[in-house]
Amino acid sequence: GSALSDLAAKKLTGYALAKGVAMTSLSAVAAAMAMPMLIIDLADIIDNAYSVAINRSDKAAMILAQTLVDRIQGNRPVTLIGYSLGARM
Repeated sequence: GSALSDLAAKKLTGYALAKGVAMTSLSAVAAAMAMPMLIIDLADIIDNAYSVAINRSDKAAMILAQTLVDRIQGNRPVTLIGYSLGARM
């Protein structure tokens, strides 16, 4: 819920700061820093908590699937109940 508002606030602050810097003699420095800042922003999106949780859920799903195929539990029936990212498995 708050991640989207945090992202919007961060982008608005960055935009206002960039416009302010563009009107000063620091515009060349700001232009040189644009690409590294973009890379840092993209890395933040990739490594956010939700992305990490989805990746872990996918890995857990593969392990669970292999366990069920190998019938480690024997021939007993299995009931799977999942909630949130656990249901994604």
